[in-house]
Amino acid sequence: MKPLVLTMSAFGPYAGLEKLELSRLGDAGLYLICGDTGAGKTTIFDAITYALYGRPSGSVRSESMLRSQYAAPDTPTYVELTFSSAGRVYVIRRNPEYERPARRGGGTATEKASVTLNMPDGRIMTRRDEANAAIEAILGLTREQFSQVAMIAQGDFLRLLLAGTQERMAIFRKIFSTELFERLQQSLRSDANALSRQYEGLQAGLRQSIGSFSCTDDAPQAEILRLARDGRLPEEDALQAAEAMIRADEMQWNETEHNLQQTEHDIQEATIRLTRAQEQNRRAQALSQARQELAEAAGELARALEVLGQAKDQVPKAEAMDQQAAGIRATLPQYDQLEDCRRRAADAASEAARLVAEQARFQVEAERLQQVLTENKAQAANLSGAAAEVEHAAAEVRAAEETMNRFNAFAVLWKRVHALEGELAEANERYRQISDRATELHQRYVTLNSAFLAEQAGILASRLEEGRPCPVCGSLHHPVRAKLTAQAPSERDVEDARQKDEAARKQEDQAGRAAQEINGKLTASREQLVQQAQQLLDTDNMDAMPAAYKERKAAMTICRDEAVNARTKAAQRAEHARRLNQQIPLQEKQQAELSARMNTIASALAEKQSAAVQLDRQIRMLLAGLPYTGRQEAAAEADRLAGQAAAVRERLRQAEAQYQAVQTRQATLQGRIRILEVQQQSGAPCDEQAERTAQEALILRRKKLQDQHQQLAARLEVNRRMLRSARTQAEEWQQCREKRIWLDALADTANGRLTGKDRIMLETYVQMTCFDHVLRYANTRLMVMTGGQYELLRRKEAANRQSYSGLELDVLDHYNGTTRSVGSLSGGESFKASLSLALGMSDAIQASAGGVQLDTMFVDEGFGSLDEESLEMALQALSSLSQGHRLVGLISHVGTLKDRIDRRIVVVKGRSGGSHADIVAE
Repeated sequence: MKPLVLTMSAFGPYAGLEKLELSRLGDAGLYLICGDTGAGKTTIFDAITYALYGRPSGSVRSESMLRSQYAAPDTPTYVELTFSSAGRVYVIRRNPEYERPARRGGGTATEKASVTLNMPDGRIMTRRDEANAAIEAILGLTREQFSQVAMIAQGDFLRLLLAGTQERMAIFRKIFSTELFERLQQSLRSDANALSRQYEGLQAGLRQSIGSFSCTDDAPQAEILRLARDGRLPEEDALQAAEAMIRADEMQWNETEHNLQQTEHDIQEATIRLTRAQEQNRRAQALSQARQELAEAAGELARALEVLGQAKDQVPKAEAMDQQAAGIRATLPQYDQLEDCRRRAADAASEAARLVAEQARFQVEAERLQQVLTENKAQAANLSGAAAEVEHAAAEVRAAEETMNRFNAFAVLWKRVHALEGELAEANERYRQISDRATELHQRYVTLNSAFLAEQAGILASRLEEGRPCPVCGSLHHPVRAKLTAQAPSERDVEDARQKDEAARKQEDQAGRAAQEINGKLTASREQLVQQAQQLLDTDNMDAMPAAYKERKAAMTICRDEAVNARTKAAQRAEHARRLNQQIPLQEKQQAELSARMNTIASALAEKQSAAVQLDRQIRMLLAGLPYTGRQEAAAEADRLAGQAAAVRERLRQAEAQYQAVQTRQATLQGRIRILEVQQQSGAPCDEQAERTAQEALILRRKKLQDQHQQLAARLEVNRRMLRSARTQAEEWQQCREKRIWLDALADTANGRLTGKDRIMLETYVQMTCFDHVLRYANTRLMVMTGGQYELLRRKEAANRQSYSGLELDVLDHYNGTTRSVGSLSGGESFKASLSLALGMSDAIQASAGGVQLDTMFVDEGFGSLDEESLEMALQALSSLSQGHRLVGLISHVGTLKDRIDRRIVVVKGRSGGSHADIVAE
């Protein structure tokens, strides 16, 4: 890859547009990038890296910090790079995201980041991921590889040269991307630690399970379990002891189960004997009780017979009361007729009262309606001319609005005249500027053309060749040729001036026609404005028009508002007259309907009053022939007599039922006594208290056996479960212990912690291999720069086995055959070593990237510490880099280099901020 053109706009310290034709530096060799401190020398490499990969070369500045702080607000920020690769030319342009002035309104807007990659085949890529992938495919390098290969920063590699193993590990981790191996080491150590914690947790859980076995203090296994729980006996011994304890508990549980079953059988037999004794005692008590109840039943039978006789004596009185009640019930229809007359009389009186109230209400409504009708007719007569008033007011409003429209049109025309006056002034000014420019360009063309004609002799002489005839005189020899002056214009310059002259004349004509067109529009608009002013304002004076317009329009506005108010009031009066004319016929119809309704009410009232008089006469006649005042009183008396008769019959029924019940009870008791006497004579006598005492003793024994049985069952359940859990934990613990052994060994190996071995980690081992590869390339450079004296060596043996090793660096002095630390090198020697190391790193990375060869490299600083001879050797080594078609740019402050390197990029820092870069190619 070789940069051809680099364009930077508002990028880093460059405030404006900087375009560097890098192709002027040639195809190969060394060139110098020089300038003031902080002017922006390294920014050139940053811009190339940003254009290619979308990020600068370093890690200090983010993409959002790339816009120049010195740039004008409207200057865009972007980088455009034209480069060649494998004989093909590419153009890529990128801009970061930054704040810029908004194109509309005030404030700012965010310019989004974008990229455009023009491919040689005409394709254009605008997607960021697509362009980045294409750049990596074209160059064969990632951004990190490109930054390490194309930019050699001496300060970084001097630090690498003098660093120890730990610091080199951190540096190489970035350079060789060995983070994966570091993560593997950490992962192995983390897994080993986690497995160790798991192992300890499993062991603690197993011991806890052993301590959770349920065991009596006097059990022979109790001491074994306690010692295993405390870690003083193997866990397997504890598990075997637990199994023996479980077998002993199972035997005791079986024995308890047998004793419990035998006790249950004894309790059942004792219960049978106790039940037999209790039954004998109950029968004796029942016989005594039955004999006593039989004696009491004889007395109850005599009393029941006496009550039965008394009830039979009351039967004739009950029959008489039934007959009297039947006579009263026969008169109940007459009482119903009386109640009906009373109800109809009350309804007639209520309806008459309602009709009287309704008649009074209708009378009030009729009087109110008559009053409203009289008032509405009077108002309608007063509003008979309202419709004509509305038409007259509407005509006045239309006339006023028409006049106001003419005033508004006049105002619009007035604004148009003023706008055209402004446009005409601008057009005239634009025409003047274009005319001046056209005159200037025409004069330049005339001047160049005259000079060109005057220099024709010199131009012809510059084309003469010795031995070829002159086109003017035909001579083959040209001893004295006419010479071109330093200011002689070329034919191309004259042609450019002529084309610019013609273009300026066309612009002058177009500007003149535009000004004439605006002037014509202005003249027509002024004439129309004067005509309307004479009609509306009675004046054609332009100066007097504003005051007259304001006065006339204000007066017209008042007239229009008064006309609108008058029209509104007339419309309201006309609407009121229309509503009255609609209401009056409806109110007259309501008055007629109300009069007819009042006549109907008067007839109904007379009819109800007559019916009430007749019903009152009928009620008095019915009351004269009945003993009670109403049906309710008569029915109550009949119910009372019937109830008394029914009570007499109920007492008779109850007396008969009581007599029969006593007889039945007496017979039942006699039979029960006979049965009990027979049962008492058949059974053997039993002692209930003795049987009860024996049963209670057996129940107490069963309770003790059940408690013992439950305790054994619970302990067996717990111990069996804990044994299963402990067996599972022991198996997991054993598997974890076996895995822990080999994982600890693997983690210790990867992390350099093997006993008796050098502390070399896996990542360090990989870095050692890469470092040896780099040193092979570096020593080819260092041997050249030091005249074959020095060679860099990686130290093979560690100073001790307590600290990490493997990346220490020594230097072999071939002049005296000694090996010493690189820290003993002088400043100039350290520069050569670090430069060799940097170049070796570049060579190694290019080789690892598939042999990619960059046509451009940069070396940043470090030459100030070299003497004349060392500087010469360093330049020879750098010159070897530029063999073939490679350009090497040296970024330096050293003034001596300016005398040795004639091709330069000079960066100058402005006093007011912002830098500028120029290419010097002598």
